[in-house]
Amino acid sequence: MSESILNRPVEQKTTTSPERAIAAFVGAAVGDALGWPFEGRAAGKLDVRIWDGQFVDWKKRSGSRFSPRWEQIDAGAYSDDTQLILAISRSRAKEQRWWEHFARVELPFWTCYERGGGGATKRAANSWLAGVAPWDSDAKDVAKRYFEAGGNGAAMRVLPHCVSHARDDDFSALARDILADGVTTHGHPRALVGALAFGYILWNSFKRVDTLDYGSLVRRCVEETTVWGVLPDISHQWPSWLPATLEHVQDFNGLWLLTISEIVSLCRHAMDGLEAGVLSDDMVVMKELGGLSPKTNGAGTTTAVAALYYASRYAASPLEGMRCAATSEGADTDTLASMTGSLLGVINGISWLHDYEDKLQDVDYIRQTAEHLVFMRKTTTTCNQVTKRDLTEFKARLRGKETSSDLSLPIGLRVTAVEGRKERLGERVVETRVVATDAGFTLFIPSGATKKTESPESMVQAGESLEGAVRMPDGPTGSLSHSDSDFEPVVGMSLLVRDLNKSRVFYEKFLGLKVTGASQRVVRFSSTLALRQDASAPLSCGGVKLFVNVSDLSSCSERLAKAGVESSKIVVRGNTRSFECRDPSGYAIEVFERLKAYVAN
Repeated sequence: MSESILNRPVEQKTTTSPERAIAAFVGAAVGDALGWPFEGRAAGKLDVRIWDGQFVDWKKRSGSRFSPRWEQIDAGAYSDDTQLILAISRSRAKEQRWWEHFARVELPFWTCYERGGGGATKRAANSWLAGVAPWDSDAKDVAKRYFEAGGNGAAMRVLPHCVSHARDDDFSALARDILADGVTTHGHPRALVGALAFGYILWNSFKRVDTLDYGSLVRRCVEETTVWGVLPDISHQWPSWLPATLEHVQDFNGLWLLTISEIVSLCRHAMDGLEAGVLSDDMVVMKELGGLSPKTNGAGTTTAVAALYYASRYAASPLEGMRCAATSEGADTDTLASMTGSLLGVINGISWLHDYEDKLQDVDYIRQTAEHLVFMRKTTTTCNQVTKRDLTEFKARLRGKETSSDLSLPIGLRVTAVEGRKERLGERVVETRVVATDAGFTLFIPSGATKKTESPESMVQAGESLEGAVRMPDGPTGSLSHSDSDFEPVVGMSLLVRDLNKSRVFYEKFLGLKVTGASQRVVRFSSTLALRQDASAPLSCGGVKLFVNVSDLSSCSERLAKAGVESSKIVVRGNTRSFECRDPSGYAIEVFERLKAYVAN
């Protein structure tokens, strides 16, 4: 034996190329952060035509229709997609039964720091928080809604499993892991089959050593359904899942096969688009895939095939492909761009992502997490089932502390710093705790408590401009009494304003209300609304919302935008279209247009 062989260092065992894994993780997170502002919950719609392709600061709408909250999101921040990829990765680092750790520790704890989580995932996580698998739950509609959940929440987190199994010659072990993970939150085949199909192509991309042929990702998905379409046996991981499924879902096996056929059909639409080459219109293809319809854009099947389409078409131009996915109007943009970004990362490596890395939230932790999976680094740390009491006690310890270095998270990380952020919502203050950890993972935890506004100076600058709720003004409101049964009472409202002229322009010129009377201190628009100048009018106007019916909502929105008035995205509810904004005095306004009804012959 030669001396050179004796002195050669022992090769460290890995699952795949570290660069490919890191590129996939960073690509997923960058796509998530780019696509999130273009999702439907953004407060102000970004104009794709003038977007420079970089991360942006933006405001996210949350809360209810009548009590909205506008949350400031920093440029480069990621959403639930990346949060859950990291949660699965931490779970896989456990020596034993990673799926139990994910379901009983990671998912329950995620409920206190999730950002933008889907309804199905949040419902399932809350069931696990209560100590019950969602398919076994007796709580009202929990199991029913679980088996109806066919969204992309399972497909978006297959990446860690693909990295862990990248050197496997057979798909079966990976398929079991993907399903064992997916069923913790979703029970419909659209979610589970979509995750298996996308996971299979992503796994094969890690194993690829030759040049990627144009369209081969989608073509392989069609040709190898007998591999990825088999229902894996997860009775070892979740013994009660299949019996519960067969009890709740009529002909589950038939539905499974039908979903495989659905994916094949979607792939054929994608292949038709790819064959058109430079003449292909991404939006036409996305529409055919169902990626632009609110009813299907978040389906596991739709998102999986859409991501394969974008990664196939833009394999040679990954940056363009990820940006196109992130800005597909009407699509579930954060998840679509995340899944597309992960696949393009495996195909192209890391170099095309360098311009984003320095601005991406927790980039060092994301890279480190990928490396840990590649080098199969395990931890012996044991974590107990997370309960509601655990979360209550954890939040109580965070409250009032700016640093909490003695505090450990239920998922095993140690807190190194806590920053309090305050956002004003009318007369209330909503606090968020930004928690930094020793590993470099950041959590944004809403306090859940509100209190009276103390002073504008106590707010963060971003919070000062976010006024998503209103309160009743101090001025009088009158009620007209009636003298006989034929008279219908009318309620009048007088709004106290500090700048009468500015407020008049808003209601008259922008919203189109007709002035019926005016004096030096009062402007009347009808028998029900008047503006009254008052120097002592409150700066914060909470507790009341005005509804204004206009004939042309789009024109009204354009007038406000040209005047620099910020408004929410137009939404459709039943037979009305509406958006929300604030008048110059801070009163909340919901502007709506009634849609014309057409009767079909």
